Amino acid sequence: MLEMLSNLFKIDYQNEVHSYRWLWASISLVQFTIAYYVFVYEHFSIPIYQVNLSVYVISSIYFAFRVGKGKAIITSNYLHGAITLSALNWLLMSVATYQVFGANIAAEKVLLIGFFSTLICFSTNTALLIISTLPIIIIDIAFKLLIRELDSIDLLISSAKFPLFIVVMIYTTLHFNRELRDSNENNILLNAELTKLKNTDPLTGLNNRRVFEDKLAYAISVHKRLAQPVSLMILDVDYFKNYNDSLGHPAGDQCLIKLAKLLQGRLKRQSDVLARIGGEEFSVVLPATNLEQCRELAQSLISTITEGKIKHPNSSVSDLVTVSIGIACLDENTDDNWINLYKNADNALYRAKEAGRNQVAS
Repeated sequence: MLEMLSNLFKIDYQNEVHSYRWLWASISLVQFTIAYYVFVYEHFSIPIYQVNLSVYVISSIYFAFRVGKGKAIITSNYLHGAITLSALNWLLMSVATYQVFGANIAAEKVLLIGFFSTLICFSTNTALLIISTLPIIIIDIAFKLLIRELDSIDLLISSAKFPLFIVVMIYTTLHFNRELRDSNENNILLNAELTKLKNTDPLTGLNNRRVFEDKLAYAISVHKRLAQPVSLMILDVDYFKNYNDSLGHPAGDQCLIKLAKLLQGRLKRQSDVLARIGGEEFSVVLPATNLEQCRELAQSLISTITEGKIKHPNSSVSDLVTVSIGIACLDENTDDNWINLYKNADNALYRAKEAGRNQVAS
């Protein structure tokens, strides 16, 4: 409840500046209309109109200076000043219309235009909506009491439209904002889900090849910028086709899932990127890691897989599932791209297989 009220009266100073631009445009339109009739009927010398015109010119200068393109920061002091000048302009235009032309109905219409202009301009912000329309409502009630001398019932009926419109506008805005917020939250969830589907291997939950290539390219760029080594290892499950042929593809899928968990549990650094890049192939991108460090980690991964004790029914290497690993590294002084680094690691993987599998080669 408190959070809802806080959001209800929260003011975004930067966005509200655009509302003031439109509000000042409506004030200028009414001022030009009054000026036209003052010119036609030659009432320019009437003091109240001169006061009205002077305040409008000063206000326009203030608005142009504070809302200009060069103004980067808008503060609450600016908004308070703008609200005061806006209300003062509507007051003076109404009084000038009454005193210059003797048109009390037209003077009320000026205030009504001011009210609706302000209502529309600040419909998205409850706090400013109330603050900026309140002076106009007070002026309108005073005008009806002092000039038109309405009795209490007529005054009540005539003035009831103001709070009614404000309540309707606030309710409509809140309802719209709530629907917009719910829709936005749903879009965020959908986008997150789509991103996950796009970047995740559906079987193991690891990063997929798209992420692998992006992360490897990024690691190479960091390597070039900071002169840090970057290593890559490619892992292949030994005789995985025999595993599938013996136990079936569902069992093979479960094997890959177990291997993914074992590898994830061994890799501790957040910067290390583990991905499934093929059927039974995995890769690990290792930023800020030299060749010897990569070799040591690769050997520990082989031990981790062996300690996982996943039975292999048809392997020439072991009665357990094993992996062969090819590693490659770009040291601090090597300038190359990720494609060549990948080729080097892939070639090393074939050497590990030719040497008897279940081992590391570089």
